[in-house]
Amino acid sequence: TYCLSQIDAFWLKTFLHLSIISSIWCHRQAVISDPGYLPQRPTKQPDADLDKNGWKFCETCNIWRPLRSKHCNLCNRCVVKFDHHCPFVNNCVGKKNFKFFWTYLVFQTLDVLLGAICCYQAMGSGSDSDVVLFGLMTLNNFLRICFAILVFLTIVSGGFMGSGFIYAIKNLTINEVLNHEKYDYFSLKEPYHNPFDKGIVQNLMMMYGLQNEPLIYYPSVIKSMI
Repeated sequence: TYCLSQIDAFWLKTFLHLSIISSIWCHRQAVISDPGYLPQRPTKQPDADLDKNGWKFCETCNIWRPLRSKHCNLCNRCVVKFDHHCPFVNNCVGKKNFKFFWTYLVFQTLDVLLGAICCYQAMGSGSDSDVVLFGLMTLNNFLRICFAILVFLTIVSGGFMGSGFIYAIKNLTINEVLNHEKYDYFSLKEPYHNPFDKGIVQNLMMMYGLQNEPLIYYPSVIKSMI
């Protein structure tokens, strides 16, 4: 039994370290990646054809932007398939970096969950459990506090991860869900209608760039960006 517990502890710590490394890498990619900024090519004259196809003119960038795009006031740029601006990555989350952002949430949730398990296993075990740390509390009580914090973070991070997954499999963005009444191309109420929803498998493939989204929504003007 002792050997088995030692083996379990080894693999648990190994998975935790690998998950932390993966989380850091995905977070870095979400931070430095282009979320899908539209090229700033000023257009002096309005285009009636673009307006009819659902494009909107951004008076700040002075460009036409396609469906699902939005101007971010923090980045001061228009973003293709804008999801939200995330303070945790200090960047917009859009068409080109959502895959890194969501994968980061997956590993982040796994990090805190495995950390909570490690704290739980360490509580009350070993000869150092009653050692007083910094003259304030015993090691065991410190582990209990850490365990409670990590459980809370697991719930919070898991909630973000779960909501992101639900939106991804339906090919929705947070912006569209929160502001659905502003967009007439789909409806979240009965009857549900989303012209971008191509099924769970295809939606996830499009999220990870394994399949292109229908060009009817993203005309050839920005084909190279998607």
